[in-house]
Parts: sequence; structure tokens; C-alpha cells
Amino acid sequence: MSKTLTADELYYLREQFALLEPSKNGSISLENVNKVSYHINMYEINLFVKFHKFCSFIFSGQALMKYAT
Repeated sequence: MSKTLTADELYYLREQFALLEPSKNGSISLENVNKVSYHINMYEINLFVKFHKFCSFIFSGQALMKYAT
């Protein structure tokens, strides 16, 4: 697989694997997978909330009035 990836893709894949905190023998635990997936989900939820607030502001008319003057 590493021969089909670019250097940047391989670097990214290694960094993502490192986030799973592998043991010295290279194995990862289900606990670590769950911990990382929890953080990813919280990040995505945070982005969704920020996007929702942004859209609410834009479509509320306040932004239109603010920039129209």
C-alpha cells in the first residue's frame, strides 16, 4: 500500500495512526480507538454548531442590515 501513496499521503496516514497511540509492538487497543473517535465526534459537533450559528446569523437579516449601511 505504501508504494501507491504519495509522500504526503503516507505522512498523513502515519500521523493518524500515531493518534491511536499504538503500543511498542504496533498494536492499538479498542479503548484508544474509542477515545480518538470520541474526540473526532466532538470536533465535528462543534463545527456543526458553529456552522449553524453562522447560518442563523446570516439568514436572520441582521447581517444584511449591518452590511447594507
